[in-house]
This record gives sequence, structure tokens and C-alpha cells, in this order.
Amino acid sequence: MPQSVEINKEELIAAVNLLEEDGPLKSAHELHIAVANSLGITPAIVKNRIESWKIPIKTKKSSRKSYDIPETAENTLILQRPIYTPAGRCPIHLQSCEEDDVIAWAKELKIKGIQIGQRYLYEAIVYFAREFFDVNSREFLKIRTIIKQMFLEEASLQQIPQHVEGANG
Repeated sequence: MPQSVEINKEELIAAVNLLEEDGPLKSAHELHIAVANSLGITPAIVKNRIESWKIPIKTKKSSRKSYDIPETAENTLILQRPIYTPAGRCPIHLQSCEEDDVIAWAKELKIKGIQIGQRYLYEAIVYFAREFFDVNSREFLKIRTIIKQMFLEEASLQQIPQHVEGANG
């Protein structure tokens, strides 16, 4: 029997708004994939919830059917290039090393990555944190621990990649 997926309407609306803040994406399918990756669910679930909850979106729907492959978390993750070590400056400012700030920052950073076709992995998020705190500081250690825990919790919704499970930091 299929397992029911819990999704918060406000969280879905926030993810859609964040992804569309710079304007509409190329297609509704692209929006569904990006939102799904940020929330750890499938694009089909995102599409169904947007339609059933009548959530307004800026992105126009495509006239062609774009869900040709089975909708699984694994299939949507292959559409973005995985990034271990990012290039350039962090696009989102980290306010503090408090857990709520770090989690919000990491989630927003992952969404920004999806917008440009990149899937920031655990290592990339930690790498970005180096811009804000010295790598030898207690604050950085705290941030790294929070990010690792966040990735492990997300992985409970989908299969955990080996590089996160065995990561030393």
C-alpha cells in the first residue's frame, strides 16, 4: 500500500514563492521538480497539491505532457548537477549560527542552487558556511553539525547518499 506523504501547505507556498521571486521558470514541470527537490517529495505530488489547493503560480503550464518517467525522488535528483565544492561566493547570507537560522539558510541555499540547475550537497553547504565563520571556530563546528543533521533527517524521506552518511564533517 502506498505511503501517504505529509506536506505543509504554507511550506509549499513558500517554496513556490521563493523559486519564482525572480520571475516565472521555463515551465511548470521545471517548477514542480525544483519545489520537489527542495521539500524532499516527488514532482507529481507537488503538481497535485498545487492544483488541489489552487496555489497561484507565475510559471505557465506546458501544453505537452512532461511526466514521462516514473516520479521518484531519485529521478528528480538526476536532473540537477550535484555540487560538492561550489565556485564563487555564497548567494545567501548566513545571519548566525543558531539552529533556526542555519536550517533556513541551508534550505534557501538549496532552492537557489536548484534555480540554476545545481544540487548543493552536504559538502557544498558546509563549504559556503566558511565564508561566514572561521573553520576552526566553535560556531563553524555547530553549523556543520546542524547541516549534517538536516541532511540526515531529509534522507529519512528518501534513500541517503553514502557520502553524507560517512562524512566526517
